[in-house]
Amino acid sequence: MEPTNIIQILNQIPGFSNSVSLIIGSIITAVFLRRNTQAQEFEKIKAKGNKAVYDWIDEQLIGTSVTAVLIGQDTCNRDFVRYELQQSYKKGNKIIGIFIHNIKDMRTGLTSPKGNTTFGSLGKDYKGDDVYFYQIAKTYDWINDDGYNNFGKWIED
Repeated sequence: MEPTNIIQILNQIPGFSNSVSLIIGSIITAVFLRRNTQAQEFEKIKAKGNKAVYDWIDEQLIGTSVTAVLIGQDTCNRDFVRYELQQSYKKGNKIIGIFIHNIKDMRTGLTSPKGNTTFGSLGKDYKGDDVYFYQIAKTYDWINDDGYNNFGKWIED
């Protein structure tokens, strides 16, 4: 059976690990893989308010060492994504970005515009200066950089 969404695709990748905190900004946030949380469970958490979501994100980051951000058209505008990146930086996680704009929509076959990485400050460095995504994260293109075969390498680099 062919994978029908990005979560199924990622689950098939050699080297993909549950210790990776995964953000899918275009779907708000999806760290569902780590604890097998279903989307409807996340919606229940979201219904409790932002604090509940932030607490849930913090919980999902426990035991992780890498945060992979799937960067779509609107990812940089998502507050929950920004929060998870900030918490990941604070925790010392490696952060990588994966552009997903070249992945074709399963229904229409169309791609979307490339997202950007202007997430704002992720925190402060040892000198007290702001740290930004572009300063600390490597980025890849899922299609052009052959994410299916290289994802495991990206999180290990």
